[in-house]
Amino acid sequence: MKYIILKLFSIILFTSCRQPIEKKDIIASFPPNDLEYNIPPKCGENEAYFNKDSEIVLIKAIEFNSIIDRLENLKPSKESNACSSDFSFFVGEDKYCSCIYDERLMTKNGQLFEISDSLLFDLKTALTYYNSRTKENLKYDPLIQKFGLPQNYKFQRAEEASIIYDEKGNEEVSILDFKFQLVTLSGSK
Repeated sequence: MKYIILKLFSIILFTSCRQPIEKKDIIASFPPNDLEYNIPPKCGENEAYFNKDSEIVLIKAIEFNSIIDRLENLKPSKESNACSSDFSFFVGEDKYCSCIYDERLMTKNGQLFEISDSLLFDLKTALTYYNSRTKENLKYDPLIQKFGLPQNYKFQRAEEASIIYDEKGNEEVSILDFKFQLVTLSGSK
């Protein structure tokens, strides 16, 4: 009886001391096709979309962990830059925004960091960012020019932007009416 109580106590002690495994998904929001902005969005202007349903993308755990590790080891930038961004994502409580016009920079919780081309390419590839862009438009993307089309590239027509017209009849795209894609990236075995 003494041994049973001791075993039971040991099991309770062992299970109560284990730390819960924190699952970190990457939840990203971005426009589903190429846009030319009159006034580019600031980091966070698409935050409302993070509460919507999300496409789930699973990648191998080793690839996922590599992306997470590299994001955690970004080097702070010495530059000060107001970073316009239409590609943002969360990893846990950390918010990241990729700079539209200077893709080597990214903000993390409002602070500017340097990001490698390979990390940004791997992240966008894993999140299927490129799949809603035509091959014609992608040939002008600096990361595609450097690394080529991703192996998982498969063009998928996304939701269309709301088209509005100015007083002269020229087409304009309104970012307020634009539907962002929401993608959750998770590691699998």
